[in-house]
Amino acid sequence: MNQREEIFAQTENKELFAQLLGNKIIHNPQYAETEYFLILYSSKGGSSWITNTINQHELGREAGEFSIESLNGKSEKDLIVVTRNPSKKWVSGLWEELHKERESTINELSDSELENTIYKWLVDTYDIEGTLSFAHCRLYNESYYHLLKSNNINKKKLKIVNIDSIGGDLVNVFSDYWPHLKNEFIGEGGFSSRRPRHERLLKILLRICDKNNVIQKQITDVILRDLYYYNKIHSEFKEQIYEL
Repeated sequence: MNQREEIFAQTENKELFAQLLGNKIIHNPQYAETEYFLILYSSKGGSSWITNTINQHELGREAGEFSIESLNGKSEKDLIVVTRNPSKKWVSGLWEELHKERESTINELSDSELENTIYKWLVDTYDIEGTLSFAHCRLYNESYYHLLKSNNINKKKLKIVNIDSIGGDLVNVFSDYWPHLKNEFIGEGGFSSRRPRHERLLKILLRICDKNNVIQKQITDVILRDLYYYNKIHSEFKEQIYEL
């Protein structure tokens, strides 16, 4: 158990959690508020669909980064937490970062050019940030878990939506609250993270990892750590997992 885990093992004090968020020890999710619920989410975790849907249909307001004070134990609204399998989110985030860095020319690169681009991003990001859980690759299950454990959250009003699962379609979640808009949600394309895998990207990542054990460890450390908390959420809050 490392120092951070020891801290959380000894306390469920939300003031401490707020301090940890402020020190960026764990990541601060985005959130939005509607008439019916607060929703926590992240980039490559439904953020574009959530933001666009709320704004287009005037369902509420996007409030930027989440503040711990929003969970004061007094809200009558539901709390929705949008989560993802960390390996899928990380790979999806990497693809987004590469497109941003290369101005959307990734598909035009040869395998060797793409390998060099990925390698450079991995090395530069770790050298600067000290982690590969960064930007669109940032993972949130650890933050979500401690958030849920360090507050007096009414589990009857909690919904955890795994958008990588069959039952975790955000269209269905929003339609529970605005059934008259379901056809519009579907007509706008609906929402799903279950798209074809980035097979080419994964193939090249494996090639890089075969060549460089340090990068392999940096990637696996980030994903496995978040996977630990992803599994804890699904185990300890299994009754709150949203299924259609």
